[in-house]
Amino acid sequence: MPLQPSSLELYFYAEGHRYRYFLEVDESIVLREELYIYLAGSEELVAKRWDEKGLAKLKAEVPDLELHMWSIRCLPNISFFVPRREINISIPHFDAAMHWFEKNLLPVLDGNLNLRHLVEWVRDVNPSFLDQLMGLMKRADFNISGYTDKLWSDDGSSLQLAFSHRVRTERGVEIYPLESDLESKGTLRLVGLEGTMALASKGALLPIDEIESSLHPELLELVIVRFLGDAESRAQLLLTTHYDVLLNAVGDYLRQDTVWFAEKGEDGATQFFSLADFDGVEDLSSIWKAYRNGRMGGLPSIS
Repeated sequence: MPLQPSSLELYFYAEGHRYRYFLEVDESIVLREELYIYLAGSEELVAKRWDEKGLAKLKAEVPDLELHMWSIRCLPNISFFVPRREINISIPHFDAAMHWFEKNLLPVLDGNLNLRHLVEWVRDVNPSFLDQLMGLMKRADFNISGYTDKLWSDDGSSLQLAFSHRVRTERGVEIYPLESDLESKGTLRLVGLEGTMALASKGALLPIDEIESSLHPELLELVIVRFLGDAESRAQLLLTTHYDVLLNAVGDYLRQDTVWFAEKGEDGATQFFSLADFDGVEDLSSIWKAYRNGRMGGLPSIS
């Protein structure tokens, strides 16, 4: 069976408008790329690009000369966003989407977290972040009572963060600072999630790989519910997890159409399918048990 192209479809909001972005690629070139905007309830094309014998072809509401220059600068293996700045013309809806990708599509958060760099980054955006973080940390770990942050280097640009741990011994109550490098993986993970979500609070798309990593299930639920509870945010959370007990949250704080299963075929390709595509989900007493019994696929094949 020949290799099949991969595709991605993304909905997002930029400057008050809803957009749809579609991308299809193979191992070497962009096959198709499309950007749409929703105006007055209908979908309208902003820009479209396709491959024609190794050359990128573009369609957009811009003058022919600029469209031609844009097309020839759009190499087969790059997005049509890349050469946009080389074209001296106003394309408001396209530029709004491009700025969204530049500012709001955050890098994947995985286990390789540099806590100091993250906190510096977030605090630049939100100076009160550390105080907000402490509210969460005290809920998650009753021993954490505060923090110290010291600036060093000639220009005062680097940050040293240490949490204060309150412990009771035979000598009474004592407080010890513990630098971030010595904190547990669970504490670092919680700080990383909270910090990155603070950056995502203005309408970003935040991908998180294996969100359950190093977290107790109740803390995992706390993190997700806090994120979803921000009624003013248009931010989106795209997460992967092996913690299938989250299926019990469907109908509570998770919708059916937000849950997707991944299943790898014999050809090595991974297929994704939505929980909302299954009939009778509302009648199940336990979605989690139905999944574990193999009714929805997406289970490892263990012989």
